[in-house]
Amino acid sequence: MTINRDLAKGLSLLAIALFFGLQARFYSLGTLGRAGPGMFPLVVSALLFLVGLAIVVRARIMNGDGLAFKARNIALVAAGLLSFVLLSEHVNMLVGLVAMVLITSYAASDFKLSRTLALSAVLASVALAMKLGLGLQLPLY
Repeated sequence: MTINRDLAKGLSLLAIALFFGLQARFYSLGTLGRAGPGMFPLVVSALLFLVGLAIVVRARIMNGDGLAFKARNIALVAAGLLSFVLLSEHVNMLVGLVAMVLITSYAASDFKLSRTLALSAVLASVALAMKLGLGLQLPLY
């Protein structure tokens, strides 16, 4: 018996949405005019729940591909996350970000260096905008 890949994705999203939605109840929601710290995670988890539910319903209606675990891809994603943590702490976050994107992109079946570098540039730009525009304390450089 094979598990439908879309069904697994939908159920995973539902579980994540429920986890964060339940955690939001420990924080004040506030009002729509003055949101409390629990409002954002509750709204995001509700939207994520709806997306997960739509994916589950679609998976039950349509026959999709089976789920296959590829140890190589799991190892690449884990290595990418580890490189981000280590390089962010010992060099800087921009180097860690680029390394993470380069390493994890090798997990894609249609890897393209140009797309990977473009994604790295976009993520670096977002991080710089958050540091400069919002004043977040990120160790980017």
